[in-house]
Amino acid sequence: MYKDRKLADKPEIEANKPTEDKWTVIINGKEKITLKRELTFEDVVALKYDNRPPEGENVRFSISYKFAGGENRQLLENEKVQIKKGMVFRVTKTDNS
Repeated sequence: MYKDRKLADKPEIEANKPTEDKWTVIINGKEKITLKRELTFEDVVALKYDNRPPEGENVRFSISYKFAGGENRQLLENEKVQIKKGMVFRVTKTDNS
């Protein structure tokens, strides 16, 4: 009851609305939502493949990204990048067999 009264006192807060910030990025032309402000190489691959990336001994990925109006950059394994508005990623899968 007390919790409901506190929410009612703050009309900008809805009872079932999550409090975490959500970030939107574009990966290979598709909009993806994440709760993380910084994304690692592995995070971007997981988002691209909805947490089910292809696996295999020879499967590799390369990732390029750019900010709105910026130039392309590479995101390497073990690196991370802070999300900014208008951020676009390109994930490419290769098979080195």
